[in-house]
Amino acid sequence: MDPQLPAEVGEFGRAATEMVRRRGGFALAREAQTGPAGGRDPRDAAAELLASIDADGIDPRATVEEALAAAELCRAAGSVVLPGPIAQRLCRRDGELFAVVADLEAPVVADHADRLAAVVALDGRCARIDAHAPLGGKLSGCAAELTVSESGETMPAADVALWLDLQAAYVVGALETAVSLTVEHTTTRQQFGRALSSFQALRFQVVEASLACRGALQLLRFTLWRLHEAPADALADALALRLQTQEAAKRVLAVAHQLHGAMGFANEHDLPFVTRGIQTAMRLPLDYEATTDALLRRIDRDGFETLYGRFTPGVGAASAV
Repeated sequence: MDPQLPAEVGEFGRAATEMVRRRGGFALAREAQTGPAGGRDPRDAAAELLASIDADGIDPRATVEEALAAAELCRAAGSVVLPGPIAQRLCRRDGELFAVVADLEAPVVADHADRLAAVVALDGRCARIDAHAPLGGKLSGCAAELTVSESGETMPAADVALWLDLQAAYVVGALETAVSLTVEHTTTRQQFGRALSSFQALRFQVVEASLACRGALQLLRFTLWRLHEAPADALADALALRLQTQEAAKRVLAVAHQLHGAMGFANEHDLPFVTRGIQTAMRLPLDYEATTDALLRRIDRDGFETLYGRFTPGVGAASAV
């Protein structure tokens, strides 16, 4: 794997980031979390913005380069917590949007359910959405509990993995913004006549948060490369990426809010919108503990490629997702 993005993908990512910031920025995220202005759903404005970037022209299943371009678009959207089914749109099949869920047994919960046609369990079983009931919580966004009926179809594990990978890319973009806001705050905020960034202990915390975010980004790109090079391992790789992203998010957001102090919880600042905007992505389809369990069971069944060779499960290993 080349650790550097292809030049055209990097340029696309920079252009997409500039466009989402210039044509929406955090305004759409604020509307999505506090109530739309003028009665219009901010997800519609976000969908129009994605169309102007030609999101529907990207096929992440085709090549590694297109998968990386899709991830850069999700990362750009995450940087302003753009509302709407971003990863779902890029992963669509036959023009229909779907969400990955933990399983098909009740309760089945998915985000942006009103814009989806189907759901897919981690084991690949597909189901049509018959009805949905919004959860209505302040942190649940557009999540809803679903009534589904199995279609009898099965989706390839690589497609399930791609959905998880692009969702992780959205979270990584949001974490990069949280780090950027923290760096800006600590270099401009004065305490005892000195910038906060002049205190070594605080600098170490910011560096650790930045490294956690950077590590998740590099693992994302490696995972997308592996998706095309070793599709049989794609789901285990995607679960490992999700776990790493969740760990990075806990570290980054803890440091960001700690160093911002009370400001980090005020709606006048962008940071709380970043934090609230990724809560459903952090918890659906699997929270941290459930992701860990699913990854371990997958490894028990199929093994896992490590830096020191392939781990092969022993006889009698637990069945996996």
